[in-house]
Amino acid sequence: MNRVDMVGRIKEVITTDDKLTYILLLEVTRPFMQPDGQYIDDVFSVTIWCGLAERIKVNLQIGHLISISGRLQQTENYNATIIAEHCTILN
Repeated sequence: MNRVDMVGRIKEVITTDDKLTYILLLEVTRPFMQPDGQYIDDVFSVTIWCGLAERIKVNLQIGHLISISGRLQQTENYNATIIAEHCTILN
């Protein structure tokens, strides 16, 4: 099973030439504290396609807290991106 669920803040929104695909950089805080008492954030690339992109594009703003459900997909250079299947803006 290939499933990813995460909640994070939008760090950047990148539009593509076809205007039906959005790429988000999603900043997600790790669920545990480091020994020095700090929390570390990871940044993930999230691709939102077609209908889902059309439905949420008017509300996407940097800093918004969102929930993403989707799957991992490998890119040509063996990195992974998250393909969003569901997206909920939480604030």
